[in-house]
Amino acid sequence: MANLTGHLEVTAKAPNHRHGGLDNGFGTNGIVLERIGDLRALIIQPDGKLVGAGFSDFKPFTLARFNEDGSLDATFGDNGVVHPSFPWLDCYPRGGETNALAIDRDDNLIAVGSLEASFAIARFRTTASTACGGDCDGNDDVVVNEMMTLVNIALGDAPPSACPHGLPSDTEVVIAVIVEAVNHALNGCGGG
Repeated sequence: MANLTGHLEVTAKAPNHRHGGLDNGFGTNGIVLERIGDLRALIIQPDGKLVGAGFSDFKPFTLARFNEDGSLDATFGDNGVVHPSFPWLDCYPRGGETNALAIDRDDNLIAVGSLEASFAIARFRTTASTACGGDCDGNDDVVVNEMMTLVNIALGDAPPSACPHGLPSDTEVVIAVIVEAVNHALNGCGGG
């Protein structure tokens, strides 16, 4: 009987060690509150980081990545938050949201949701790429001349060596590479 009483006293003194108690090592007293937006999906990356996705102030496909302690991961996007732009949408920002997240075989994030009342899937890198696609001179910036160089390479009017830093050695210049370069020109070469 004495052992049972001792056990109850220990449990009563440390209620957060029970299953279902808040983890005081996560956020503030076990809770994270960030004014990012309406997060609708959550996934745990293989490295233990948490990624939430949803929308924020008419910015569809907003992502936020958190460290294991609940702090925003400053190495992801802009201090832990990504608000991607979709310049091809006629009236952006109009509407859309992320409803689900997955991780592909290369550890990229796959976000599924809607944009402009259409089904949408977007892929986000979880680490910075080693080269910025289209950055021919290697200065972490893509400008119009570099995009024109890519078009000339694609048309066969210039050799791949005309863009020594902006093309991986095993990549052919196709529309996807040019689109990536345009994206980098509009949004910068930052990873995440």
